[in-house]
Amino acid sequence: MDRKGKEPVAVQKPQEEAPKQVPEFTLEQMNLLLGNQPQFLGEGLSEVYKGELVVAVKQFYKTERMLEELNNYSKLSHPNIVKLVGYYKAENDIVQPEDAEDYPIRSSLLVEFMPEGDLFDYLFEGNKPLLSWDKRISILLDIAKALTYLHEQGLVYRDLKAKNVLLDSELRAKLCDFGSLVPDRASAPYEGISGYFEVCTLRDGTPQIFHDVHAFGVLMLEVMLQRRAFKTKLGIKKSLVSKYYTMRLKRRAANMPSKKMNGEFEVQSLEALLKIAERCLLEEPTNYMRMETVMKELEKWSKS
Repeated sequence: MDRKGKEPVAVQKPQEEAPKQVPEFTLEQMNLLLGNQPQFLGEGLSEVYKGELVVAVKQFYKTERMLEELNNYSKLSHPNIVKLVGYYKAENDIVQPEDAEDYPIRSSLLVEFMPEGDLFDYLFEGNKPLLSWDKRISILLDIAKALTYLHEQGLVYRDLKAKNVLLDSELRAKLCDFGSLVPDRASAPYEGISGYFEVCTLRDGTPQIFHDVHAFGVLMLEVMLQRRAFKTKLGIKKSLVSKYYTMRLKRRAANMPSKKMNGEFEVQSLEALLKIAERCLLEEPTNYMRMETVMKELEKWSKS
């Protein structure tokens, strides 16, 4: 029974089991955690709310999808990966409602709350202070460390995009959302994959580590130039990568960043970092730059 006395539409429960080492929250705890009017933080294939405690609650329409991400998440531990706090497994899945308030709490992951939100909103949507040049490099280095950690375990993240980079109160960056994580060269469907990774997977098929590296090259351009990875104009989707190579023929590096940056960058490091991004963007898997190498190159320019 939901908050308004309506019966949810139940579907068959999945058979997957949750990992035993992750704390499981009860329905009563979830009600206390979310309160009467939880703060809505965002949505995609799930909805994210801020709880009464300092955690974010990611609610899923399908328990099976929650368990898939939970099992991926439970194996990870790194300073630049958002911490998993616990989970809640609903008795039944319910059909996605037209009015979310009419339905009870769904299967959820409870994760570390990141007060500055995601990198995309910070760069392009929110009324936020301009990131300093040093902080931009620091954010890229944080994500390079997270990806290096994943790749060392033979895992492909598959969903790299600015929306999946979260920022804490000191603007340290962490990766979130691990529902798309798979082993390198695994046979896996691409349904729901929406990051910069899709550019490669549509062409090459099997998910591979170098696809993450390519996606990181896109993220580097987005952060260093403050230009969106994709823009749609007159119904046509245009990529930043194509725009970058066009600009490269006509402009010096110093003339490539968006005017929104107000010239807040160092030309020498910009030129060096653009060369790193270009190596990440190479289309041949035999020549791609490994994330460990990218990380070490970024460390040379980081002052954090």
